[in-house]
Order: sequence, then C-alpha cells, then structure tokens
Amino acid sequence: MLILCLCLYACSSDEASDGQTAEENIVGLWKGSDVVFTIQTDFLQNGNSFSRTCTSNYIDSDYFIEFMTDPMTFDSNGDFFVETICDDLDPYFEEFSLFGDGQWSFVDSELQFTAAQEEPQGITVAITYQEIDSDTIILGSERVQNFEDGPNSAQAVFTVEVELIRQN
Repeated sequence: MLILCLCLYACSSDEASDGQTAEENIVGLWKGSDVVFTIQTDFLQNGNSFSRTCTSNYIDSDYFIEFMTDPMTFDSNGDFFVETICDDLDPYFEEFSLFGDGQWSFVDSELQFTAAQEEPQGITVAITYQEIDSDTIILGSERVQNFEDGPNSAQAVFTVEVELIRQN
C-alpha cells in the first residue's frame, strides 16, 4: 500500500541481460530481499526552518508477490521488517507491506499496478523499473509532497528502492 502512494521512477530497457523481455521475466513468485526507504523533510514553522531525515533499512522479510498472466494479475502477502532511524529520534522497528492484490501491465517501459481490494481501490501507480531479469526485480522511486497549514509548511521527498528475488 505504501508504494501505491508513491510515484515511482527509474530507467530500464525492455530487454534484460538474459535476452528475455521484462514482460517474460516478471511472471512467477518473488520474495522481498531488500528495501531502503528515506524521507527528507524540510519544515518552515513560525518563520524558522529545519530539516529531518528518516531512513528505514531492511532487516528481514516474509513478503511475497506473484505475477501471473491470463489475466495479468498479482497477489502479495507478508511484510518487510525495517529499522527506522531519524535525525533526532531513537531508532525504532516497523513492518509494512507493498502493492496488495490487483492487475499489472507494462506501458512504455513502465510497470503499472492497479489495486484491486486495498484502499484506494482501483488506483493505478506507474513504476519505471530499474531491473527486471530472470532472478531479480529492482524498483526505485522518488516523490515530492508539499504540505501547507497557514504560515507553516513542509516539503517531503520520499525515496524507496525495493529488491525482489525469484522463488520459482
């Protein structure tokens, strides 16, 4: 679900190093093997500016996602377990899942996920992947979000990189 709130980017070729296309390589069962999530936030509050950076680093995963064809659907379950470290806070542990269930497609070198059951249902997120080959999927993203509340404001830059390893 977290990823469904992010606009993802990266660059890739349609053909992987193994000669197969991304569309051919993606089909199958994948396990989450790494994730790094960073939020850099710049605040302006009552005329004072300050920043905070939080980074979540991979500890473990019981997260799986399966991409199927005919129809082109995906099912995922489990979580990523991470340690989050912020500039001025004690480290803490959390878990989160990604994507949920729904439909997938490739459009102009972008991997598109459309949520089926999770909120917000029917939302489509386009992901330009970094790598999809027979053994590894790497997805990367960056999204900028601006917040305003009267004279106070913040700009947050979210970045994420997710790695998946083939299981079958």
